[in-house]
Amino acid sequence: MSINSCLNKIFSGENRFADFLNSKLFIWLNACIALIFWVSGEILGGLIAFCALSFLVLVFCKDAKPVVTSLVFFFFVFSDGTLTIEGREGWIAVLCLPIVGFIYNILRFGTEGFALKGFSFSVLPVTLAWFLQGILREGRELVPALLCVGIALVYTLIYFFILATSRASGRDCLEYFAHVLFVLGILIMAQIAVYYIRINDFAFKDDYIKLGWGTRNPVSAMLALIMPISFYYATGKRKFDFLFIFLGFIQYTLILLLQSRGVALFATAALPCLMIYTVVKGKRIPLGIINAVVVVSALTLIFASDKVFDALFRRLAEAGFWSNGRLELYREGIDVFLRNPVFGAGFDYKSPLYEEMLPNSTGPSYYHSTFLQIPACLGLVGFFAYLYFYYWRYRIALTDLDGLKFVFLVGMLVFECYGFMDTVFFQPQGYFILLVISLFTEKELSLRQTSPNIYKLFRLRRI
Repeated sequence: MSINSCLNKIFSGENRFADFLNSKLFIWLNACIALIFWVSGEILGGLIAFCALSFLVLVFCKDAKPVVTSLVFFFFVFSDGTLTIEGREGWIAVLCLPIVGFIYNILRFGTEGFALKGFSFSVLPVTLAWFLQGILREGRELVPALLCVGIALVYTLIYFFILATSRASGRDCLEYFAHVLFVLGILIMAQIAVYYIRINDFAFKDDYIKLGWGTRNPVSAMLALIMPISFYYATGKRKFDFLFIFLGFIQYTLILLLQSRGVALFATAALPCLMIYTVVKGKRIPLGIINAVVVVSALTLIFASDKVFDALFRRLAEAGFWSNGRLELYREGIDVFLRNPVFGAGFDYKSPLYEEMLPNSTGPSYYHSTFLQIPACLGLVGFFAYLYFYYWRYRIALTDLDGLKFVFLVGMLVFECYGFMDTVFFQPQGYFILLVISLFTEKELSLRQTSPNIYKLFRLRRI
């Protein structure tokens, strides 16, 4: 056998493997792996599996957008299991594989098409604000402070690595990521089902769900972010695409059953927009009829059964929207900002009030509002950096708005409006997913549409 024929076989095999990594089957494989390791509680095994999958994508795929699949599902392995590394310290080296893969991919395939547009540029001042957080606050501990800086650095590096290695068109990337989120929604529904089966609670009496990676509020917010994708698929041309409407309503019902009041409020406000969207975008009268039938059936079930009504609205009726010490935490956030106005107190600052409310918490002090969390932790520097960041996020979301970008926009608005009542924005999985949505949205737009004014000032055309 000649050398050329051997090489042809090798490269054809490599191309077939790359095609698999770019397929929808690979997305479902990631979801199955996440569910298996989440159920078993073997968190470290799951992290290693996703790092290895990320590495394979980056080595074999010129267009490495599938790497976001493994990075997204990576967050949903965390369960109530213990992250045990004793006796397996050597495996931790595997966690470096994605970084090695990114570097290899760039060296092999180059950075053709890489452009630092408006939103990507706005990530830089946000990163600087994270580096400077709490720098003037006295009595800081070095390790927690460096950890906060390290987290910001990791997110920024991954963002720009994905930007450099995702070589497909922006439209292809958005379509691909829509399916990633759709499958993620199925995974979350499966995790919720497993949780209630394990505790033998089929009436949703325990509404304070604990999936490990999130409790009631983050889980509901994630479902609300993903829910619009089902309505997008319902507008497809295939015979049974209308069935996706039912999946969207099931996800909405789960949001209500989980009793996250703020998410339920904003998801309910978004639902009519999505229903109208399916009729207008799908251009089919039956979609309107199906929407109407589903709504009437749901309302009939709710009001005809006391148990269903109680499960859906018990906590909202008893507590309203402003319980659980939110107002006290709002005041605490304002006070922390006033004492640290320039660079904030830092995410490593432990609020006495927050520790009193949640004595077992090991994470940052959350002030139950993104709008307050940013100035409290990052000061005015962070506030203006995120103002610029948000300007670009929604400028690109509204530019050349179409059906797919509309459902992404609705999901983002529900998620971020809820952020005024909670700090899900800074939960790692939500923060990363929103970054990827904005990255792929911007990728579809030209440099002319997304050039910051500072480029014009310095006559920069492309970086």
